[in-house]
Amino acid sequence: MNTRYRIVSLLVLGFQVYCGICLPANSTRLDSSEEVYLKKRVVYPTSSIDGNELRCFNNGKQENGRCTCIHPYTGPYCQDFACFKGLSVGPRYDPNNLFFNKMCICEDDWDGELCDIPTADQCNERGKFTNGACICNGFFFGPECQYVRKCDEGKLSHGRCLCNKGWEGDYCNEIVCQHGHPDTANGSQVCVCPTRYKGLHCNTCSQTGKHVTPYPECTVEIVPHSATIYRQKNDKQILHRFFAIFAACIFLSILSVTMYMLNLYQKMYGKPPSPGVKLYVRHSNNIELLSCSNRDQSDSLQETNSSLYNDIA
Repeated sequence: MNTRYRIVSLLVLGFQVYCGICLPANSTRLDSSEEVYLKKRVVYPTSSIDGNELRCFNNGKQENGRCTCIHPYTGPYCQDFACFKGLSVGPRYDPNNLFFNKMCICEDDWDGELCDIPTADQCNERGKFTNGACICNGFFFGPECQYVRKCDEGKLSHGRCLCNKGWEGDYCNEIVCQHGHPDTANGSQVCVCPTRYKGLHCNTCSQTGKHVTPYPECTVEIVPHSATIYRQKNDKQILHRFFAIFAACIFLSILSVTMYMLNLYQKMYGKPPSPGVKLYVRHSNNIELLSCSNRDQSDSLQETNSSLYNDIA
């Protein structure tokens, strides 16, 4: 059957992809009644391969009809790069090229010429990344140490722990304390509870009774006794009396000081008798009225009225 070969060239991520469709020589379109073959292959423009010759590039060696490549090259003709976590750009690699200046197009979280350097923790902090693989710690396993083989307080499901209520952690081995904190000395499997709480997860009240508020408050309501109330009332009365006595003492002290100062003032400066004060002296036959104008003239006597005696007698 005579056929004609049409080739369409596409450039995708550094690879030149040729899609060849074989059609009958006398046909210009696809016919469902004809046998149609679709071929897809990678073709490198620098290769020179015919039916009788196999050429290995980049110092690769032909052995038993196959190419043995030298690192970092790989592929059927040693034209690809051995990218660990990425896509090789193949023979289009050129350090001075704007787009193909790296050997590999790396996946996320990977870097380096061959995409073999992790930029993030590849082992989820559960192991050590060595020679391109995770060496997992403890009971972890998997390419990224993402699975576990052990589950203390829970159930294993597809390599993961489904923890029971009140437990957490990779192995469900860490207790959840509603109050207080896990006791690290006992492997964080016991809670250290405050005074008001008790229980495995510190989730109950340590005291019970009608005066204890329900969980989570767990506080004790103090109801005062009648004797306590009387004592408190009596204490208030005593306090009031004390303040009254104290105020009276202050008042008496001020009054005493004031009287003392007035008495001292009179002794130092003196004070004449008030006008209108009369002094009578009785003799055998009459009464005399004395007039005291001041202290120096107290000895001078005046006879005022001799008939006053008769009136008084």
